[in-house]
Amino acid sequence: MAASLAIMAICCFSCVKTPQIELSKTAITFSSAGGTSAVVVEADCDWNVDYKGDHEWYTLSRMSGTNQGVILVTVEEQHSHFERSAYFTVTSSNGKVSKSVQVIQQPIAIVDIHNKVWFLHEYERWATDYADVYIDDSYKHWNYYIDESFDNWFFYFMADSTGYQLHTKNGDTTAFAYSYIYYPLGDSLYINFVTDSTEVEDYHATILELNQQNFVFFDEFLPHQFEKLYMANISTRSPFTVSPNKIKKRKGGPLIPIEE
Repeated sequence: MAASLAIMAICCFSCVKTPQIELSKTAITFSSAGGTSAVVVEADCDWNVDYKGDHEWYTLSRMSGTNQGVILVTVEEQHSHFERSAYFTVTSSNGKVSKSVQVIQQPIAIVDIHNKVWFLHEYERWATDYADVYIDDSYKHWNYYIDESFDNWFFYFMADSTGYQLHTKNGDTTAFAYSYIYYPLGDSLYINFVTDSTEVEDYHATILELNQQNFVFFDEFLPHQFEKLYMANISTRSPFTVSPNKIKKRKGGPLIPIEE
């Protein structure tokens, strides 16, 4: 009797079918812009989906299914200069079979700021108190249009880490020379002017947006006083020269010294 039961148990165990799971993709690569891609699941069982690793930057449309199903993978826009990756698994409900899909997102491209003329089309300024709390009535905003009858501001960054800030008004141009250091991986820009008092005027700007068309950054030009520059690429010039009699020294203060 005991021998018969043992034989029956062996037979039943051998008859248990191993679940089958097949995925249409084992890896998906997205551009820095993000997007959505579908993974088709072909299975003969119930299955569950699990995130693995850092997954805050992408979402899955479903976390379980039965037999055939589709998982939509949606990735948000990337603002880093570093590639990121993670993976998720599709596992049979009994835990015996598991397949994985790697999710990869490419970094944003490093944009070369050299030999481009950047036109300031929007400018903001504000202040905080000594507890770094925004002061409501400190905010000011200006818009600029390319017109020789108005104030216009331009920046030009040369490949040798020097450049010019150009100010045009009523057809006349003044240039302020500077040196700079651009750290694309750290989204930082350091600009150094020599003022009319021979002191060096330093600006550490944090880059918020930089592509072939737009350049946006902000800096703290004085303690608790901030400015934000919105610039557009209007041309490419190399080499770029400025008449020596147009070059002046700055008097310090904000990058855009507007007379209020």
